[in-house]
Amino acid sequence: MKTFLTSGRRTLAALMSVAIAGCMAQAELDPLPRVAVSGKVTINGQPMPAGTIQFNPTSSTASVTAVGEIVDGKYTIDRTQGPVPGHFRIQISAQSHVTVAPNEEPGGGPRRIKESIPARYNVKSELECDVKAEGPNEFDFDLKSK
Repeated sequence: MKTFLTSGRRTLAALMSVAIAGCMAQAELDPLPRVAVSGKVTINGQPMPAGTIQFNPTSSTASVTAVGEIVDGKYTIDRTQGPVPGHFRIQISAQSHVTVAPNEEPGGGPRRIKESIPARYNVKSELECDVKAEGPNEFDFDLKSK
């Protein structure tokens, strides 16, 4: 019994070492000074049910794109996936689900997914923000459907 417990402890210690090494390797792979961002997205004053938000660096910002999911009008991108401080163009997308018509065969060719909000918030976005190194980076966006 004593041998089994000692063996189990060694296995546990080995697994913990691997996990810690993996976390350290991840930190070394991504040395960027990322920060968390969060906020609310409404459309015509109502919480956007679902969608995505993308923080795209502008030419003056050396960074990476950060993407988050919008659920019930709220989004959060944690620090490990967040943007670095700088200026960003924001793209918000809410794509409609494609349904099969009653007389259609399921499968078939590719279907175009319809964007349900105006292009000025996504492919031709007019939205921008400045992400700071310190303090809460909370950005709320109130979109209009027309």
